[in-house]
Amino acid sequence: MSQFSKPLVVLVVFGVSIQGLSVLSQPPKEVKMECKLIVAKKNVTVGETPPAEVEIKNVSKEDLIITYNTNPLEFLDLEVFDPAGKRISDGKYGGRFSPSSPTPQRQVILKPGDAFRKPVGVFGNSKETDRTTPGVYRVVAVFEYAKMRAVAEAVMVNVEAK
Repeated sequence: MSQFSKPLVVLVVFGVSIQGLSVLSQPPKEVKMECKLIVAKKNVTVGETPPAEVEIKNVSKEDLIITYNTNPLEFLDLEVFDPAGKRISDGKYGGRFSPSSPTPQRQVILKPGDAFRKPVGVFGNSKETDRTTPGVYRVVAVFEYAKMRAVAEAVMVNVEAK
C-alpha cells in the first residue's frame, strides 16, 4: 500500500502545481471607472455652498464592486483651489464618514455601464474662512479605490461678494 501512496502524492502535487500555474497565468481583470462632479449652480455668494453630486460610473466590461464601511464616498476627495490657485481643502472629503464597524461590510455592485450618484458638499472639506475671497474656485473630484483612481474634470464655481 505504501508503494501506491508515493506516486499518488506526486500526482496530487503535480496537479496542484499545474492548476496554480494556470490561475496565475490568467490576465488580471481590467475594471475601470469614471468620476464626474455635477454642480447645479455655478454662481454663489460668499458663504453659500452650491448643490452638487458626484457620479461614479463603471466603464469596463467587468463588474465593479466597491466594498465600504459607512458610505461609498469614503474613497472620495474634493480638491478645492481658491482664486489664487492655492489648495484650501483640508484632508480627504471621505474622512468625514465615521466607520460603522471595524471592517467594511457593505457593497455597491456596478455592472458594466452602471453608475451611482451621491450628493456632496462642494466646499465640505474646506474652512468657510478660506472661501471669503470673491472669484472663481476650482473643484476637482478624485475617487480612489482598490488601486484605481478616477479624476473628474475640474468644475469652476464663481463666488461673488454678498
